[in-house]
Amino acid sequence: MGREPILCGVRDTDGDDKYDSVETLRTIKGDGEHGPQATIFSPDKRSLFVCAGNHTDKRRAEKSLIPRNWD
Repeated sequence: MGREPILCGVRDTDGDDKYDSVETLRTIKGDGEHGPQATIFSPDKRSLFVCAGNHTDKRRAEKSLIPRNWD
C-alpha cells in the first residue's frame, strides 16, 4: 500500500509571500482508485469537502448533513 494521504494547511506567518508554516489537519487512510480523490471548497469558500471512494476508512466527521450509513 502507498503512503497515507495527508490534508495540510499552510500559512505565510511573516508576510513575505512564502509559506512558512505547515499544519497537518487530517490523515486519510485509503489508497488506490477507490481511495481519497479530491479536496473541494464549499460554495461559500468557508469549508472543505473531502471526496473519497469506498476503499477509504470511515472517519467520524465533525459535522455532516449526510447520513453516516455508507458502504
